Amino acid sequence: DDGYASVTVVDIAYLGFDEDNAKDPSWYLKLRLWLAPAIPFEGINEHGLTLATASVPNLDPKRDPAKEDMLCLGIIRVVLDKARNVEEALTLMQSYNITFPSGPNVHYLLADCEGNAAVVEVLADGSLAIFRNTEPWHVATNHYLATNPDKKCFRMERCNKVLGQAKGKLTADEAMDLLERVRIGCT
Repeated sequence: DDGYASVTVVDIAYLGFDEDNAKDPSWYLKLRLWLAPAIPFEGINEHGLTLATASVPNLDPKRDPAKEDMLCLGIIRVVLDKARNVEEALTLMQSYNITFPSGPNVHYLLADCEGNAAVVEVLADGSLAIFRNTEPWHVATNHYLATNPDKKCFRMERCNKVLGQAKGKLTADEAMDLLERVRIGCT
């Protein structure tokens, strides 16, 4: 009630749904849908702040005892509810220990209506590595930027090349085509 309005994407497989039981879910699965707002994978709020995730290799970050713990998906809900732009989002994210108790680790891509964007990664020491955009776009794949700065990622290179040639402006069809060309596995 005290947060900004938002629209999010939730993978209800994490709530126990699959192709078979989703057609006629039990009362228990229907009840679990009440948890969906707390586990967004990505979303946008009423101020145009967007946040998306990409899975990255697992690590177990250290905790700062002076900070409250926040689940990796829970921080998305906090950011969408409380931040209007990338700067506010970064301030919020830095005030928590972001934890990954189950499932893959993720890093975050944030963007706002002012053209600001950042990739945020949780490091092994518990701190956040923040990579701000230097172009009118920003790209994140399933590739750590902080721990593999020199390792090439063909997906990132292809996205940056196409976006550079287009000066960061793609039509919706061009953007979907680019995403299709760099898609791997379940991404």
